Amino acid sequence: MKASIRFAGALLLLLCAGMTSCNNLFSEKTSGAGALVLSFDSSASLLTRSGYLPDVGSFLITISNSSGTKVYEGRYADSPERFELPAGSYLVTASSCVFEEPCYDKAQFGDSRLVSVTADKETSVILQCKQLNCGLELLADASFRAAFPDAEIMIRSSGGNLLWTPDEKRTGYFNPGIVTLVMNGTDGDECLCSRMLDAGSMLKLKLSASEQLVSGSGSGIVLQLDTSRVWSYEEFVVGGENPGSDKSNAYTTLTARDHIGEKDVWVEGYIIGVATSTSKMSLTPPFSKNTNILLGLRSSTVNPDYVLSVELALGDVRDALNLMDNPSNRGHRVLLKGDLVGAYYGFPGIKGITEFELD
Repeated sequence: MKASIRFAGALLLLLCAGMTSCNNLFSEKTSGAGALVLSFDSSASLLTRSGYLPDVGSFLITISNSSGTKVYEGRYADSPERFELPAGSYLVTASSCVFEEPCYDKAQFGDSRLVSVTADKETSVILQCKQLNCGLELLADASFRAAFPDAEIMIRSSGGNLLWTPDEKRTGYFNPGIVTLVMNGTDGDECLCSRMLDAGSMLKLKLSASEQLVSGSGSGIVLQLDTSRVWSYEEFVVGGENPGSDKSNAYTTLTARDHIGEKDVWVEGYIIGVATSTSKMSLTPPFSKNTNILLGLRSSTVNPDYVLSVELALGDVRDALNLMDNPSNRGHRVLLKGDLVGAYYGFPGIKGITEFELD
């Protein structure tokens, strides 16, 4: 009887030891290892309590080593206070949800950090709670509903498509990149517009019919801040004169950056120089390139954030605008019609010029 009691007691001790070992798998000190401590920015907790963001405790934490092997995966609320890991590089990711394709009402928040763990040292990482995907909300006014009662718009993106109808009130979410609105019609599909949406950007786009447009109302862009997300508002008039559609309402080199992907639009700017290589500007003569020019917001622009690069294809456009043969063009205002691209010589740019007007 006593032997049985002693055996049972020993077995209980072994079980408890095993449970302790499992619970402390990452928190116990290991020879040659370093400690990794994760936390969220305190502002994320405040925003969570305000109801803007999901509870950070529910975020999925993943830690992968340099070979891509996951060494930890679990909810932040269930993770240990310290991770004892072999010295090396690790990718730490935090995500509020899994987001793989466009869908409605599924904002994704999180962060990712590449960290280096050093033996016998503690590394602290403060994760930010920022939006990783982007959102688009379409608003149809009465004029649009009257003109297009059976409208269906397919919102196309590199990650997939999302169908919208005028009765839809929800916000669609997409991976960052170009989204394009294509509306069905009696004569086939019509491409309405394209927008470049960055991570965290939230666009509200009002759709109107041209004959009902109230002069001056809803024009321009209004920005307001919602946690770490930037909401913008635009109005697009089907059949009307929208920004960039004509020389009189041409995009500037600054506003054009928000419309990457749009085709056959007008842009105005000042010729300031040429791009000599990726992201390199030459702003003073003599110029050694005749295949491109740089446009600035002003003739004195030197900040690359206000610059667009312009492809000069062989022919009349190159002959008239290139600075190698026409150095006196520098500082002159020019209007160009072409396609907006995300990168040309390292800058947002314009390609496929079909029309131009040089002052």
